[in-house]
Amino acid sequence: GRVFWNRNQDPSRWTVWRVANNPDERRDLADIPSEEIANAMLDVLLGFQSCEQEALYRETLRSLGFTTLTGKARPLLDAALALLRQSGKI
Repeated sequence: GRVFWNRNQDPSRWTVWRVANNPDERRDLADIPSEEIANAMLDVLLGFQSCEQEALYRETLRSLGFTTLTGKARPLLDAALALLRQSGKI
């Protein structure tokens, strides 16, 4: 979906990610901006130093409160990984 940022926010400088405290308030992965998924992914990489892509995806999902790597999740994770590469963060 489309993500709307405040005028004073630069998505490329966004460094946080969040998880709902209550499972009933958890967002669908498709509703989480790629920038936020990328930030969670970067935190995983910083913790592991390096890992296989499959493990990176699973741990990123776990960080965001999800338990299963699905076919629906994979393109969203691919986009987040591409953002990290494009930004030069990895």
